[in-house]
Amino acid sequence: PEKSQALGLALITNFLRWRP
Repeated sequence: PEKSQALGLALITNFLRWRP
């Protein structure tokens, strides 16, 4: 499940990046 791991990582990174 490499796609699942990549998706989770991208989501977390996006969340942290969107933070002020």
